[in-house]
Amino acid sequence: MKRTTIRSGLILACALLTTAVCMTATDQPAKASSEKWQVATIMDVKLHPPAPGGEANAIAYDVTVRVGNTDYVVLYVPPEGSFKEAVKYKLGVETLVLVGPDTIKYNDMLGNTYEVPIISRRTIAAKSLQN
Repeated sequence: MKRTTIRSGLILACALLTTAVCMTATDQPAKASSEKWQVATIMDVKLHPPAPGGEANAIAYDVTVRVGNTDYVVLYVPPEGSFKEAVKYKLGVETLVLVGPDTIKYNDMLGNTYEVPIISRRTIAAKSLQN
């Protein structure tokens, strides 16, 4: 009798655990599908003009990234403590980005997520993409 009770308890525990795992697993794809990370290529880097009355030593860049058939110009400010001119040497580098309505998110090599504002966007004609 004791073995039957223990066995029933184990079966019930396994059933509950399986149900919980299945419910969690089916919930995740719905959340993940709304955010689509895409490959972006850094196409151009230009020094952003300083704001009038702003800090003279503040460095920012207008970085053009191509995602699919769209070029985005974003305002990139190097993180504190980083090599400020590193982005100049990233032309042609591909990275994964998450494009939002007004911002683009990206991860650095350590997995830290950053968000930069989109200054402008431009759709590229199909002929230009073939070159």
